[in-house]
Amino acid sequence: VHRDLAARNVLVESENRVKIGDFGLTKAIETDKEYYTVKDDLDSPVFWYAPECLIQSKFYIASDVWSFG
Repeated sequence: VHRDLAARNVLVESENRVKIGDFGLTKAIETDKEYYTVKDDLDSPVFWYAPECLIQSKFYIASDVWSFG
């Protein structure tokens, strides 16, 4: 999961193509799970996170979609 998906991290390549940038907060989801769990409270900023990220410390692909708006 990207964990920092926002317009500022979307790069426009052409009229029909964009690229996602800034993978500094990206975490891999284990193959047997559908989410990433934060292991350290200081692991990431919380400004744009979906509610379930803050409440459960779990990050889903859907969380990235929610954060993007």
